[in-house]
Amino acid sequence: QVQAEMLQGIKSDAQVSSLPSVQTMTWSPFNPNVLTSNYSDGSSREIKVTKRAADMERDATTGVLSISSSEYRRVTTTSGGGMGIPSISASRVLTKWKSSSDMSAVEGIEVVYSDGSVGGDPMTMGPGGASNKPQLSSKSRLRLERLNE
Repeated sequence: QVQAEMLQGIKSDAQVSSLPSVQTMTWSPFNPNVLTSNYSDGSSREIKVTKRAADMERDATTGVLSISSSEYRRVTTTSGGGMGIPSISASRVLTKWKSSSDMSAVEGIEVVYSDGSVGGDPMTMGPGGASNKPQLSSKSRLRLERLNE
């Protein structure tokens, strides 16, 4: 998910190769809603989950377990050296996971929307402060399997 967040909005291989490399990532189980990444060019990105909801259900006929979740995140990005005005945006991540009937694998789909109502210049935003509607940023299919030891 971190890799997808870094590559969000990238259109070409040339742009991908020009991304700064990750120098450090900070996450703590004592503050699990915050992930901070520092990059080689001195820039940084903090992702903070501000709202979270989850739901779990098991299909009575097939026994398949599914888990759905939604997270709303504030994303703060600073340019090289940490100087200047930080850019603040927001995104919503929707995920749905389903187990296989034999519980050997879990498959999921993750959809990330950029929230158009946060960040930017408030003087150029439309009525009510919203600059535009949420837009699809990425859609990913994921499969997790337990490795045989």
